[in-house]
Amino acid sequence: MCFSCLDCLNRRANVKTRVAPKQLNNLQRFENQKLAMSNLPELRDKLQAEVGATPVFTIGTFTNWCGNIQCVNLILVSPTTLDEIQRTVRAAKKYQVRLRCAGEGHSWSDLFPDQCNILMYSKNFNRPNGKAQIQLIKKADGTKEVCVNSSCTTEDLLDFEIKNKVNMVTNVILTDAMFGGLVAPGCHGVGLNCGTISDYVTQMRMVDSNGLLRTYSNDTDSSDMMKAAICNIGMFGIIWDMNIKVEDEMIAESSSVFTSVNDVFFTAGKLKEIVNSNYSTEIFWWPFSGAQILLDKTAQPEKPDMFQFDPTKWEPKQDGVWIKQVRIPEHVDPDKIKRKSYYKFLDVERWFQEIFGEILEDPLTKYPSLTPLFDKTCYEWLKVSNSEVSYQQLAYAIHYLPYVSMAKMYDMEFCFTAKPDFSNILQAAQSCFNLVKKYALKYQYPLNTVMEMRWLKYSDAYLSPAMAGNPNPSEGGSGHTVYIEVLSMNHTPNWQQFCNELAQEWMTIPGARIHWAKQWEFIDGVQDYIKQVNGPNIKKFMTQLIKANADPTGMFLNKKLENFFPRHSVKGTQAINTQGNTHDGKKDVDRASCTCNVL
Repeated sequence: MCFSCLDCLNRRANVKTRVAPKQLNNLQRFENQKLAMSNLPELRDKLQAEVGATPVFTIGTFTNWCGNIQCVNLILVSPTTLDEIQRTVRAAKKYQVRLRCAGEGHSWSDLFPDQCNILMYSKNFNRPNGKAQIQLIKKADGTKEVCVNSSCTTEDLLDFEIKNKVNMVTNVILTDAMFGGLVAPGCHGVGLNCGTISDYVTQMRMVDSNGLLRTYSNDTDSSDMMKAAICNIGMFGIIWDMNIKVEDEMIAESSSVFTSVNDVFFTAGKLKEIVNSNYSTEIFWWPFSGAQILLDKTAQPEKPDMFQFDPTKWEPKQDGVWIKQVRIPEHVDPDKIKRKSYYKFLDVERWFQEIFGEILEDPLTKYPSLTPLFDKTCYEWLKVSNSEVSYQQLAYAIHYLPYVSMAKMYDMEFCFTAKPDFSNILQAAQSCFNLVKKYALKYQYPLNTVMEMRWLKYSDAYLSPAMAGNPNPSEGGSGHTVYIEVLSMNHTPNWQQFCNELAQEWMTIPGARIHWAKQWEFIDGVQDYIKQVNGPNIKKFMTQLIKANADPTGMFLNKKLENFFPRHSVKGTQAINTQGNTHDGKKDVDRASCTCNVL
């Protein structure tokens, strides 16, 4: 008997005839859901009996870091050892329950398990005494790698890099993200000639749906298999550890340039000149930072605050742009390199900056008309606090905002190939400028922080958004990519409507791809768009996944992923889900068919 399937549960309740999902009335849906929930304790007890005393299974709710997704009625488990992981997977297989992992929950999109299934926390994997297990490997050919567990955070590795005088050539800015969650969906950092994090993985060990530890390696597997394994969105299994290429310590020159939108985006050749002169380039547009804002002593219903901002007199061209750039000089005087004490002071300053943003989240979303003043203030603050040219280890230059995750924000991101003349990138930026202006004229401010751009090379991983820049003839990329994202405070009014409109513009730019881990599910037509743009690579990925036989029954899927990977769909009778996970308090209508699946 399957304890995870609502169809089986219906039969246990003497429901003689299964009703198709679209034939259910509200009362029937409610009764079926009640039946499923009432049997969760029984399923939990069965799983617990199967694995023994540890790890401990509980029933609960999971909310991601941003707070925009909530998964209810889950069976939660937090193993610490490889053996506990394997026993959990075998128990899930026996009782035909799906299982997916989460670390700190830094994904904005619904990559988490459907309700009535298992959420496995990875944050305690192989951390005796709370310490990450990291090993430096020196290869026979002189290259170096680090072996990190999936629970290793970017801060753990940062400390290791400094101590051992090595560094990754690129990484995310966050210091509390875990490598399992970074590699699986193809996350990225910045660096003109750098790939995504997944592209530096040379070996991964994952627990498959039979509970076996499988090794995928450049040394033993085909390049096609590795292109699938290194960015698999959790579908190859549970990542235990991985080897990542590193280089000998590099000293970076980090600096900031503060200029205008007009100078960067409306001056011929300027954007290309900036990008091509740096090891890495990040560009932040702060809307309204160039606007004129005056104290308003008259009450106006359409502007119920004390500051006067006239959107008819504001143009995005006037706004400020922060360019965060890194270069790698041939030689640096050792006395100029920042010492560890410098970062302790800097950490305090940056902590206050993030606290400032966190404190203002509530008033900014309740009173959106404060947005122009907020953005202008933030930009001026950044000009003061980032005026110094610093020489530092590349690892420090990468993680220059260690507390950025304190201020929770919404985030939508697309990846584009970078045409030689950057014309498509300028088009994408112009679309954002125009749309923000359109909303501002209605005194609406759905983009209340920044539009950010990051330049990279491209990726070979089939499911990576950076395949957009792959120069292979089948992809038609330029060899470089640009990730463009828009960010706003949690609960910002009109956010989804704004992103939907912007995405419709961006999806007209050939080859643009969504970032799997960012927000995209509310975009009109996005599922068909993903199937169209990613379709050939999804097919290649599925060929390797089936060949690997890592999960023949779909244990590691959820319903969202099943929309794009139908060949890897669940076999057997589909049951009925009437609830689904919630996105900002709204039910996910795409989950209307099944949560507790027969494998």
